[in-house]
Amino acid sequence: MMRLITSLLALLGAVLTSCVPSGRVYDPALDGLDGYLSARQLYETRKLDKIEALRKILPPDGGDPRQRFTVCYNLAEEFFSYKFDSTETWLGRSMAAAEEAQDPHLITKAEILLADLYSTAGHFLDADRLFGVISARVLPEELQKEFDYAYYRFARSLQDNLGIIESVPVPDLSACEDRVLGSFPVHSDVWREVRVARFLRENQLSSADSLNRLMVKAHHQEEHRYAVVTYIQSVIESAKGDEKACMAWLVESAESDIVNSVKDYASLTVISQILTDRDVDRAFRYLRIAQEDAIFYNARLRPWQISQFFMNIENSYMDWYREISLRTRTVAVLMTVIALALLAALYFLVKRSRKLSKTQNALILSNQQLETTNERLQLLNKEISEANAIKEEYIGLFLKILSENIDKMAAHDNSIRKKLKQGKTDELLKELSITTRTEDELEAFYHTFDTTFLSLYPDFVEAFNGLLREDERIVLKKGELLNTELRIFALVRLGIEDSTRIANLLHYSVSTIYNYKVKMRNKAAGDRDKFEDNVKTIGRKI
Repeated sequence: MMRLITSLLALLGAVLTSCVPSGRVYDPALDGLDGYLSARQLYETRKLDKIEALRKILPPDGGDPRQRFTVCYNLAEEFFSYKFDSTETWLGRSMAAAEEAQDPHLITKAEILLADLYSTAGHFLDADRLFGVISARVLPEELQKEFDYAYYRFARSLQDNLGIIESVPVPDLSACEDRVLGSFPVHSDVWREVRVARFLRENQLSSADSLNRLMVKAHHQEEHRYAVVTYIQSVIESAKGDEKACMAWLVESAESDIVNSVKDYASLTVISQILTDRDVDRAFRYLRIAQEDAIFYNARLRPWQISQFFMNIENSYMDWYREISLRTRTVAVLMTVIALALLAALYFLVKRSRKLSKTQNALILSNQQLETTNERLQLLNKEISEANAIKEEYIGLFLKILSENIDKMAAHDNSIRKKLKQGKTDELLKELSITTRTEDELEAFYHTFDTTFLSLYPDFVEAFNGLLREDERIVLKKGELLNTELRIFALVRLGIEDSTRIANLLHYSVSTIYNYKVKMRNKAAGDRDKFEDNVKTIGRKI
């Protein structure tokens, strides 16, 4: 009968577990991304400080127009991926300064960046018109290169968004690539970017991967270029079918966008799309952040693209809700059946218990004797526990005394140095010569501690290694009894858990003790949250 009840309870537990909604996806990379997202305001403040610093050096109207052009153009570049309206405004001021300087080359330079802005933001008609105006001019080599690259980006953007604006003709992408590859130095960033794009288009994934990884290595997280090349790497990994690597590079790209306060991006949106079927809550949160940034940027293309994904997330929510509703109805029926079965089992148990009452009365005397014996055993166990507590307390006190002696010697050495500075050498010569006594005493303290502790727990090192993953176990150097990590957790075994107290005893900083604890927990073979509790049981006889 008990087996029947146990089986029914196990079945009930299994049903309840199956009806719990799937939890949040645990992914250290995504948890790290969440940390960056929570610090967005900090990075944005840094961005605004940089912009404000540029504004402060802006020459007043009537000053040198070329210098004013340079500052306005630099401000436009700072705003380029941060806010569309501000970028457009500062490019307008750049062109005004260039016109005042009567420099057609500067005007064209600003117009090229404005056309690039329009194509990036989805203003394809404006971009096409402006590229047409610029292409009618004879440009110097440097501006021609900038124009070719911006026009290539325009062609790529149109190619990626076919059907959005049908009245804009799509340039020959291959011809645009040829012009850029022919005008930019081989292995420059632009040359590599275009070459990687062509490799991808031709499905030469190995070549694209090798070349793009060179660009990844050439940049770091605080460059917007890093976000671009890591996003391209995610595209390459996706084409190769490695979805895990794809997600890792998307997270790298998104984190770089956050660090650089980029508001016009794709990485976080793509991550949200991937997570739609795995972690709908997180997917919605990421997409909402991306939508907020896209609205803040105030361009046409990105909000429209993002809005397409909200429908997918809504569908996922509906599927999830229907699944949970079905599970809830199923469990209600099963719980009713199980409850009836439990009532029947309870009836038979009560009936059977009446038959056993006579036998229970006969066992009362034996139980009383057993209780007496148990009381004695409990008393003995209490005495043993108290003895262990006293032992551990005395060991802690002993270590504290040794540590305080070391502090006193250190203070004495400081006093000697002070007298030396005051020129009281005669007094010092009578006392002692300057030595490394503190370090020697500290080493002696460690040796005494190691010897004393291992005499109490001779199998501590072996047992501690048994709590770690096999590839992370500690191997002591020749002549070592314990090392720093082992001493920290030896004190934990003695009941000294406070990091400040451990730091004072071993003469390390609190942050060093904390870092060692975290590092060892991360190496645990089992549950990291129970690692220190497991250490406390080493040497305990059960």
